[in-house]
Amino acid sequence: MKKVVDTNFRQSPKLTEYLAKSPQNFAVLTDYSAMEVYKGNTLPSIYRSVEILSQFPRQVVILRGTTVVCGLRGRKADLRRRLVDEKQTRGFSEYCRHVKQAEAGNLAFQKAILKLGREATSHLDRVYQDATEFSSIFSDLSTIYSPAELKVIRTTNLLEIGDRAIITKIIKGIYDWFVALFRLHPNATFKPTRAEVPYLFVFRTALCSYLLFLRWVAGGSQVDVKPGRILNDLVDINFVSFALYFDGILSEDKKLLDIYRDSRWLLQRVFSKTLV
Repeated sequence: MKKVVDTNFRQSPKLTEYLAKSPQNFAVLTDYSAMEVYKGNTLPSIYRSVEILSQFPRQVVILRGTTVVCGLRGRKADLRRRLVDEKQTRGFSEYCRHVKQAEAGNLAFQKAILKLGREATSHLDRVYQDATEFSSIFSDLSTIYSPAELKVIRTTNLLEIGDRAIITKIIKGIYDWFVALFRLHPNATFKPTRAEVPYLFVFRTALCSYLLFLRWVAGGSQVDVKPGRILNDLVDINFVSFALYFDGILSEDKKLLDIYRDSRWLLQRVFSKTLV
């Protein structure tokens, strides 16, 4: 089993249980997970975040950065393997030793970690600025669905919605949102075939984020959603998008788990016949 680990799960006893249960259970780490633990009070945060993982260094898989992954073609062959940063994965044991040395007082390693912390904070600040522009999406969604349809979406599990008109709108909305995101991304420099679209990271991000926005609108939250909340939710969407390539996600966040469930269902039942 290879499961993406949410930031809030890195210090959970359940992570220890998962990794200790079998040497074939792997924790998959994303770049946004790293950025979240590096930002803020960097050194104590890093020390805590690797405490459990350092006990199982050979069961940790490090993924390539989101920006790079967004530029990958959607070929199913070896897709999961192409997401992995082999060098960082092989070097995770050494990284853990460096963190332990930093915690013991090694100033050189502390300085290196703090530098990464500044870079992570800077990147998340840029994402925060982008999040301030998302309010227009809520207005668009609120005009697509009628009040009656939004009530159905709000009160009914997505997997149980029987109204084909609503499902059709959701599917079209996801595709339209994907096209918009793909055109905007600097690494999306190719024209994907229809067959590879469901396997593109940008598509899976569009799928997950659309379901998130739909939840906001159906729940009555539109332009008043704060950028800080948007940023946190976009980071969660990043975890879910990566988790769709693996065997699930380890998280304590119910909303995140629900979006994973719904997006996985749509991916299997509507957009593709298999998951990788």
